[in-house]
Amino acid sequence: MEREGSLEFARIVANLDFEETLHAAGPGAPRRLSAQARISVRLLGTVLRVLASPGDRIWLPEGVSPTRLPEVPGLPPPTLETGPLRALPPARDWLAWGETAEIADLRARDLPPGVPRLMREGEGLTARLWRAPRPLAPIARHVHDRRIHVQLADRLGLALPGRRVLHSTRELEAHLAAGGAESSPTGEWILKPLFSAAGRNWVRGSGPRLDRRARLSAEKGFAPGRPLVFEPRLERFEDFGVALCIEESAVEVIGLHEIECSSSGRFQGIRASADSAGESPRLDRIRAAAARIGAELHALGYRGPCGIDTWVGRNAAGEEQEVLLGEVNARLTFGWLAHLWRDHLVRSGGAGGGSTLALRISAEEPPPRSAVRLIDPGEHDRLSAWLELHPDPPGGPPPGPTLRGPAPVR
Repeated sequence: MEREGSLEFARIVANLDFEETLHAAGPGAPRRLSAQARISVRLLGTVLRVLASPGDRIWLPEGVSPTRLPEVPGLPPPTLETGPLRALPPARDWLAWGETAEIADLRARDLPPGVPRLMREGEGLTARLWRAPRPLAPIARHVHDRRIHVQLADRLGLALPGRRVLHSTRELEAHLAAGGAESSPTGEWILKPLFSAAGRNWVRGSGPRLDRRARLSAEKGFAPGRPLVFEPRLERFEDFGVALCIEESAVEVIGLHEIECSSSGRFQGIRASADSAGESPRLDRIRAAAARIGAELHALGYRGPCGIDTWVGRNAAGEEQEVLLGEVNARLTFGWLAHLWRDHLVRSGGAGGGSTLALRISAEEPPPRSAVRLIDPGEHDRLSAWLELHPDPPGGPPPGPTLRGPAPVR
């Protein structure tokens, strides 16, 4: 196969709009990302540079000025590309944020039978991810569907009371009247599309009856053939994620991390640390549940990286409730990236083995002076991203239910 000169490289596809691609494959009209969401998607895609070796290329849905990307010790300057994927030169391997049929077709085009992938040597987590199986696109879409998450939670005894798949405003009204949101301490509830990320396109309401605004939003969400997932809104005070790697022969928990979100559910950051097995009963329950969920995903045919979101909230009775299966992300996640960045810094000598890494994103506050900057604010938008390192105190990490540091904001 003729290639661009003699250069052999891998392509990293930063398709952080993966959920929009999955949504567009279903019935009804496609959605449009807001201008701010488009900025986030293209800029945050550059955080995948932790996966790149010299010569590798990172595809972004829109261009990013290299001046926004500070140099990171131990990593090559990222080579960015954009435009139609099919028009790009062949690559020796493709690794995507989320696997799609188009990416699978292009990988098969560039790697016909007998042509090996550009395998990475070493014991690091990045090399491990490059060697991992690639998901099959139809199975990734299937297990990314929130209806499957509800089914898995029910089957594993991890159901959230009141969570249900609904198909119409009439069903929503009946569910509310029957007490669907009664476990919420405030009576608040959320309707989530089958495919969405970062709190986008959620319908929010409160109380046992629909007001005009919630009704209009729900009617728009319940497009023909598009059910929504109803959840009562608990008073959430801890959010966790688990990074899994599902191989042909095993399901491995790569790591646990804390997720920081805004009060509206939008992602703000991740904290990842060394293995916390045995650190607290709660974390052990989260890890065990994630392993069980991974086994179910394996049985459904899913292979490759994925993430499990879980959280702890307070219900209407004032009791703590662990939601051990919140959502399945059948793709890479920012939790995965936090573990990858931490592993890179530890292996390159930039962090100690017991350090906690925080991957943070903000459009309001600048990074601290001691941070490893990943994205600098621009002239027209102020989005930035950075890494913070926090060494363990003498004597080891402090006891408690969280991985490290203060509880995430929600």
